[in-house]
Amino acid sequence: MNSALDRAFSFIKLARQRAANDGQQTAYTFFEFHSEETIQSSLTYEQLDIRSRGLAIQLQEVASKGSRILLLYRPGLEFICGFLSCFYAGMIAVPVSAPKLGQRSDRLLGIIADSDPSVILSTASVKRGMQSLVDAAHTLNWVCSDEINDAKAHSWEEPLVVPEDVAFLQYSSGSTGHPKGIKVTHGNLAHQSAVFHRETGATRESCFVSWLPTFHDLGLIAGTLQPLYGGYRGVLMAPEAFVEAPYRWLKAISDYRADISAAPNFAYELCIARITPELRASLDLSTWRFALNGAEPVRGKTIDEFAESFASSGFRRSAFYPAYGLAEATLLVSGGSSEDELRTRLFKADALEQDRVLAADAEDKSARALVGSALPISDQELVIVNPTTRRRAEADAVGEVWLSSPSVAAGYWNSEAETAETFTAHIADSVEGSYLRTGDLGFIYKQELFICGRLKDLIRIRGRNHHAPDIEFTVENSHRALRTGCGAALSVEIDEGERLVVAHEVERQFKATDGIRSFDQIILAIRQAIAEQHQLQVHAVVLLRHGTIPKTSSGKIQRRECRARYLAGRLNVRAAWTVTETPTQGLGSWKSVCVR
Repeated sequence: MNSALDRAFSFIKLARQRAANDGQQTAYTFFEFHSEETIQSSLTYEQLDIRSRGLAIQLQEVASKGSRILLLYRPGLEFICGFLSCFYAGMIAVPVSAPKLGQRSDRLLGIIADSDPSVILSTASVKRGMQSLVDAAHTLNWVCSDEINDAKAHSWEEPLVVPEDVAFLQYSSGSTGHPKGIKVTHGNLAHQSAVFHRETGATRESCFVSWLPTFHDLGLIAGTLQPLYGGYRGVLMAPEAFVEAPYRWLKAISDYRADISAAPNFAYELCIARITPELRASLDLSTWRFALNGAEPVRGKTIDEFAESFASSGFRRSAFYPAYGLAEATLLVSGGSSEDELRTRLFKADALEQDRVLAADAEDKSARALVGSALPISDQELVIVNPTTRRRAEADAVGEVWLSSPSVAAGYWNSEAETAETFTAHIADSVEGSYLRTGDLGFIYKQELFICGRLKDLIRIRGRNHHAPDIEFTVENSHRALRTGCGAALSVEIDEGERLVVAHEVERQFKATDGIRSFDQIILAIRQAIAEQHQLQVHAVVLLRHGTIPKTSSGKIQRRECRARYLAGRLNVRAAWTVTETPTQGLGSWKSVCVR
């Protein structure tokens, strides 16, 4: 996409064109699941356009161009109309998650305080449930999209929108006390949409099935806006619908002959664990040719097991598209494989801990398996930089991933200092342009990018770097009673030194039938696995009740929040173990307490 095309494109013009040329074609279908009943609703391009214009006029009557509009919706088609209406009104959309009825949300109130919206765009039912919470802290206008008459749509006039204008604020999923709104411009959105469209190889006959939250970058830009960009059908459902029954996701792909879908790694693991062979036999996944795996560390083991488990359903391993991206870069940075066959590569773990890259062979039991993704596509530049010296890292060194791209957002809302630090970094002793500091650690090997951790997730003990996701992966595979994707490895300052603490959920059905000793077996398995694979001694292990570890709305572990709860004694504990001051032989003497 060249600069001329960038300036000519807008989602307003695109949506209007779809309505004019393919007005009666179904744009989106949304599924709701209630007990045994499934409710299906659809939206054509013409309905989408008329609804968006009608809402835009209502917004323009109560707010001015450039105002922030908070989108507070439950999953459904109303959100899509609401989001586009902000573009049609020349205003800035702020998509957020609507908390459960009666539930206080400090995150929501923090986003309202930071973005200072003029209007809350929502539905009548959400307003009834949330107005008292919001009004107690802020005085805002509410516009309920399900109460607006579209009769005024004909009087709508297209606002002047240029690529540099902010299209929406993407609040990072982990934000709590000080949420950061990422300023995604219309130019960013145009560039990223073109990049993603090329990568998927989509056609007008394609179909994208998504359960991802629409206030999150992957669910919004890929799952919601890409079908509109490409002119093909989007089939949607709520995240809760997937979590309750992962089969629904794959069944929709099968029923609609979908060829594109995306999800974090944990979703594929959930399908492996909870979709029975009998249900797999009812699926036809042979049309699924683009299965993006991203938004969290991609596991080679997961790719292999999913491909093997669903081969009988027609799924091909070659469909997997391992991806790396982040909201500050709008979405996708790199993806796919640089070779014909997607492969997992092995690296020496002890070398990575010293920020060096050395290939390992299959006989190395301590080798670290990583899945790479092809280097950035199009006009995006990626470099590996030493985060301390800010010089380019050596070819065989781990460093911070820096990015220059038209998809890189305009910065953080109301945060000039953090914007300057993150979005306008410069390589030392260089006249090169500015870069986005991703905060991710990685390296380039055989024309592929490998992500091996985050600066903030580093656990540095006795001069060696350990990445939290690696330790968590070791833990969850150490005992069958531990839930997949439901653990956190934490660094805690004790006696003027960093110590490792592990918190992990235990399966609901697990019962301590043998008293405290049953929990002891799990704890011992965790300690042994970490000692063997990471040469680390664990300071404490906390076994948590099912569903209680802090997570973001998109399913990522909130390590900072988990650490804060651990230090404050606020984790929901089933059993806990702490090492004594004076370790003895082997893994050390220890004490254990059981909480039922």
